[in-house]
Amino acid sequence: CRIMADGSAQSWLSYVRYDIPWPVSDQDCLLRYELKKTGNQIHIPFRSAIDDKIPPKSKVKRMKGITGSWLLEPQAGNKTYVTYTIMTTEKPTLPRWITDPLVQGNLLDTMNAFRSQLKG
Repeated sequence: CRIMADGSAQSWLSYVRYDIPWPVSDQDCLLRYELKKTGNQIHIPFRSAIDDKIPPKSKVKRMKGITGSWLLEPQAGNKTYVTYTIMTTEKPTLPRWITDPLVQGNLLDTMNAFRSQLKG
């Protein structure tokens, strides 16, 4: 995973490559995130992006049509309620027994990275 600033503190690009076991090809995605604050909530919508700095790679399928968001809502006791949504318009090319662990692992890695950033 690589995070690239795009000149704004409110927007950034994230590149993620999924190392998928043989015989399936690796996949990657490039996502643009935007930070939006409303009252005490933080909303971070994201969508597939195209950027010449990170072109598609040979033998790696670039996932497209991805949209989603993070919603962070403060709760009592110095806690935060997090809602994560993601969807794609692409028809699945891999069976769920392959994709589900990847998606779940990515979500857990992202949550742990968020937690580390907030504690940092």
